[in-house]
Parts: sequence; structure tokens; C-alpha cells
Amino acid sequence: MSPVEMMERVDKMAANRLWNGFDMRRIPVAVFDGTSTWLFGHDKPGDRFHPIDGRPDTYLYEGLHDSVRGNSVAVVNGVETATVMLDGIAGDDVSVAASVVVHEMFHVFQSARYAERGGNLVHMYDYPVEDVRQLQLRRLETEAVSRALRAADGAISRKWCAEALKIRRRRYDGLPPEYVEFERATERHEGLAHYIEIRSLGRHTVELPEAEFAPDAVRKRCYPIGCAFALLLDRFAENWSERFAGRHSDLDGLLASVVDAEADPDIGFGPEETDRALRQAENDISDLLRKRRETKRSFYDRTGFLIELRFGEALRLTAMDPSNVHTVGESEVRHSRFVRLEAGTDRIEMTDGDALTESAGKHPLFAGICAVAFFAADEPVIERKSGMIAADHPGLRIRLSESRVTESVVRKIGTNHF
Repeated sequence: MSPVEMMERVDKMAANRLWNGFDMRRIPVAVFDGTSTWLFGHDKPGDRFHPIDGRPDTYLYEGLHDSVRGNSVAVVNGVETATVMLDGIAGDDVSVAASVVVHEMFHVFQSARYAERGGNLVHMYDYPVEDVRQLQLRRLETEAVSRALRAADGAISRKWCAEALKIRRRRYDGLPPEYVEFERATERHEGLAHYIEIRSLGRHTVELPEAEFAPDAVRKRCYPIGCAFALLLDRFAENWSERFAGRHSDLDGLLASVVDAEADPDIGFGPEETDRALRQAENDISDLLRKRRETKRSFYDRTGFLIELRFGEALRLTAMDPSNVHTVGESEVRHSRFVRLEAGTDRIEMTDGDALTESAGKHPLFAGICAVAFFAADEPVIERKSGMIAADHPGLRIRLSESRVTESVVRKIGTNHF
């Protein structure tokens, strides 16, 4: 599958009206195919991109362009652009790949139309994932949403919607407001983009896993839940997207305004289902803590090399891939794809690798990073010259002033680190 084939499929999808005012043909896209970065539909590509003969509005840059670091949105020569990495798309179905492009294009539209950026990631990494009661209610809420989607009878679907929203109100009563807003903002941002992605494929439902989601998969859950709310709004509120007002429109609030089902004794969860959800929450939180220990251990328990750096003055986390970040302790986070650390002219960027960061403060990521370790399969070389520490290794670039670094070690590792 080539970027050209994928974008030709996007052009066909653009014929369908998916959202009021959303015109895919007006949104530029950058695609990295593993060798080069392709740029489509950009009015000001700049000198670094070269035109492709016979393909107007298509440009090529040899290598990975600085702006492309994942399936996301980036500014390319002053213009917000949807970005996609082909190796980040599972399978070789052209339509599925094109729907991922549409998802990212919708984010560009959301930014321009609603100034919407999604939930504050600060709250993703200190979310109270070990709260058993919260997880129990979340599981019941998800199941109620799933039953609302599956119900062929409109009245039954409406009643399960009302039940899901009732459980959510109980859950949110015990959740600090910053986490409530994180969920709602992520549902608006990622949930709606997931909805557009599914609609671009001609689908009108979304699957919610029977086992629900891991306790810490809060952001991941917001994609299908936000999508489910949008699909349910399609059932009960015609042309609702025309009344959507971005940050002033929570999807669950919009759904509550059109779902006025009366109480039904046959709708809801009995003691057996409620107790089962509680036991499952307790077990899953225990499993989460165990998996965190294993995720940290597996970073060290392999053959290769570690670059270990410790800083007298912390670096700031300025970019990462939220879908490939794993908390492994109160102050340690594992990054399994992309991370960027900066302060002044000092900079570390890992574009394809595996790293473990240590926080300098209470928040695991956003209180500064005091130490970082990078794994390398082959022995890396660190150079010290003119007061600088530098390394250029596949997927990793380091430029640091020696005065910031209190410890820099390259060491070989095997198994049984602990």
C-alpha cells in the first residue's frame, strides 16, 4: 500500500458528508512511508519538499520530516497538517488506512472550528486508576452503553442510554472535576474523530470489548465511548452535529438532553452483576500493579545496551506518543515509541525506540525529568566535545551541555537485572 493509493481512497471518502463543514479536500496531509515523507494538498510546502511530476499538490521529502512523529497533527511550514506514519497502521487494508487519515484530518478541522485540543494529558498520568469503586461503576456504565447500542428497539436503547448516564452521574460524583473534564474533553476530541473514522468506512456501530478496558486505559476508552455517544445521538437527535459547539458541548450532556426515558424495572443491573463488576475491578487493579512491575522489569531483562543519563537540572517533556506510554511506578514512565526532552538548547529526541524516564517531582511526567535510560540493541557511541555530550544512534539523537549532566553511562545488559 502506497501513500498515493491511500490518499486516492481518502478522496473517494470525501464525497460523503460526515460532519457539518468538514471538507477533507481542504486539509493537507503528510505521510511517512518508512523512507520518504509525502505531502498532499498543501498550499505552501516550502523548499524542502519537491513536487512530484504528474501529481499536482503532491510533494516529497527524502527521509522523515521533522514535523512527522506519529498519527497526529503538526504544523508544516506554518499550516496545520494531518500526519500519518504507515508503520503505525495495522494491516494492509487501504480503506482502513484511509480512515485513519480521515481521523487525523478531522482533528485539524476540530482545531480550526472549535479550538479543540482534547483532554489535558497532565491528568491522564495521575488519574486515580486504583480506585475500585470508580472502576466498578465505569464497567457498569460501559456495559449499559453497549446494551444501548445493541438494542434494536428504539425505546429499549433509549432506556439503556438513560441507565448509562445515571451510572455516570454517580461515578462523576466521586471523581475530582479535573478528571471528569479530562474524560469529557477526550471524548469530544478523540471520540468524535473515531466516530468520523468509523462513518468514513460506512459503519454505524462501534464494538465495546466484553472485558471493558484495563484500569489505566482511561484515554483509550474515551475513543469508543465518545464514538458510541455520537452514534446514539444519531439515533435520537437528527442533525445534532449542526448544534455541536465544541468545548461547550459535552457528548454525554447532549445525549442526556434528548434521552428522557422513564424508569423500567427490567432495565439496570441486579446485585449479581454489580458484585461481579466489583470483584472484577479488584482483580484487574491487582493485575495492573503486577503488569507495571513486569513492564519495568522487561525494560532491563534483555540483551543489549543502556544509555543512562541523570541531570542536575531537569529537562522538560515537550513531546511524546500518548498511545505508547506506560506508567511503571510513581515516578517512572516507559516510552515505547517517541519522546522528546528539552531545556534551552539541550535536547533529546527518540523517534523510534524504548526509554524509561524518571520524574523530578510529584507528577510522573510534567514536573521535569531528572533521569532517562534508552535501550539500544547495538552499542551506541557518546561523544564529549567542547562542553557538549552528543549521540547519534538509530532512532535517537542527544545534544546536551556537560554542565547539565551529572551522570552519563553506556553499559551492556543481559538478563536478571533485578
